[in-house]
Amino acid sequence: MTVQERNPEHDALHQTDEMLNHYRAFHEPIGDIGIWNGQFETDDDGVAPEPEGWQWEAATSDAFTHETTGGAAGGKWVKFVRPAGGWWWGGLLNLRYFPFDIYRDYYVSLAVKSSNTTSSIDVNYEFYDENWTALGNLFGPTIQPTTDWTRRQIRVGPNGDTPWPVPPPPKYAYVRMSFSLKPDAQNEWVGIDDVQFQQMKATYSPLIRLMDGRVDDATDWTFTKQVYTVHAGSPITIYFEEPGYLWYSYVWTWKNSATRTNALGGWPHIDGVGQTTFVNVGLTADYYDTRTITMRSDGILARGNHTVDMRFHVFNAGDVCTVYQLNGVAYYTRAY
Repeated sequence: MTVQERNPEHDALHQTDEMLNHYRAFHEPIGDIGIWNGQFETDDDGVAPEPEGWQWEAATSDAFTHETTGGAAGGKWVKFVRPAGGWWWGGLLNLRYFPFDIYRDYYVSLAVKSSNTTSSIDVNYEFYDENWTALGNLFGPTIQPTTDWTRRQIRVGPNGDTPWPVPPPPKYAYVRMSFSLKPDAQNEWVGIDDVQFQQMKATYSPLIRLMDGRVDDATDWTFTKQVYTVHAGSPITIYFEEPGYLWYSYVWTWKNSATRTNALGGWPHIDGVGQTTFVNVGLTADYYDTRTITMRSDGILARGNHTVDMRFHVFNAGDVCTVYQLNGVAYYTRAY
C-alpha cells in the first residue's frame, strides 16, 4: 500500500489514502485552520531531522526519530524513546498558528502507539494574542496508547471533553498545538501519526439551525383569567451549548365564547419574561381563529437551559377563550 506524501503548502490532495481501518481519505486543512503534514510524510529540507512543519523539544531531540515505515497508514511516523538518564518526556510542537474562536469547539484526532500500555501522550495548546504575545497554555487531556495503532478523538472547547482555560483567551486569538510523549520507563517508546485539528461546524454556524424542540398539543385548554396563564402544553426547553438566540414559532386555534364577544391575548415568554411580540384580538361569539407567532428571543441568552412558552388571557371579567390546538417549534442559533 502506498501513502500519499503531504505538501504543507497545498490545501487539498489529488489522490486518496487508505488507513488500516478503511478510512478512504484524510483531511487536509482548508483556509487557516488545520494541521499540515499531520501524517509526517513530508521531510523538512533534507537536513533537519523533523518532519516539515514540526519541531521537537531541543533537550530531547536526540530521543526522537522520524520513522519511514510502519505508521498508522503504513508510512512515516514520529517515535520518541525515553533515553537512559534523560528526560522522561519529549515535546513535539506543530509550527503553525491557527485563528481561534473561544465560542467554537474543535476536533482533534491522532493515531497513537506505544511499546507498552502504561505510557501516555498529553495534547496541549498554546495561546497567543494578535501581537504574538503568549497568553498561556492548556495542558491535556492525556491519551493512553496501546501496542497497536489506535485512533484517539477529542472534542475541545466550551462543550468538549476539555474546556478552554479559565480565564479564557480573548474571543479571537491564535492557538498552536504540541504533544508531550511520555514513555513510562527507560527504553520504552511512544509513537504518533495522522494528527488532525479542525473547527467543528455542525451546530455552531449562524447559518445552521438546530431544531431542538417541538410540541403538538390537541388538548382543549380554557382560559378565563385576566392575567396571562401558561398553556400547559406549550413549554419547550432547549439546552444552549453556547450563547445564542432562541427562535420559536407557535401556531394555535382559539375559539370565543358561544354567547358573547371577547377580547383575547397570547404572549410568548422565555424563562418567565414576556417577549416584545404578542397577539391581541377581539372575536365575535362562537368564532374560531388561527394565529401564528414566529420570532426570536429579545436578547442573547447564556449557555444553559432556556424555556419558551405561550401564555393566554382574556381582557374582561366573564370572557372565555378556549385554545383547541397548539403546535410549536424552537431552535437556537449561535450569537457570534
